[in-house]
Amino acid sequence: IVELMACEDFAFAPPGQAGDYAMAGVFDLEGQLPTNPNGGLKAFGHGGPSSGLHKIYEVYKQLQGKCGPRQVENATLGMTHDQGGILHIYASVVTILGTRG
Repeated sequence: IVELMACEDFAFAPPGQAGDYAMAGVFDLEGQLPTNPNGGLKAFGHGGPSSGLHKIYEVYKQLQGKCGPRQVENATLGMTHDQGGILHIYASVVTILGTRG
């Protein structure tokens, strides 16, 4: 549900429709907006603070075209989103990486 909420928050899908978009294949590897081609936190585990670095590394490898069977075709732009904290101390970080040219 967190992935779907984030897709709506970033306007990748209209409010309340991210589930429909996912079912229609929009976020699949071959879809219009591939999301979590490596399977996300459930697939590789949640290493706390290191999860954000893992996500950035995944985008970096995608942009190099070195992700094998999970490679997004013609990847030129990637984004990561991380959030965390406790009580009144909370942070949200968005990283956007792209290729030149």
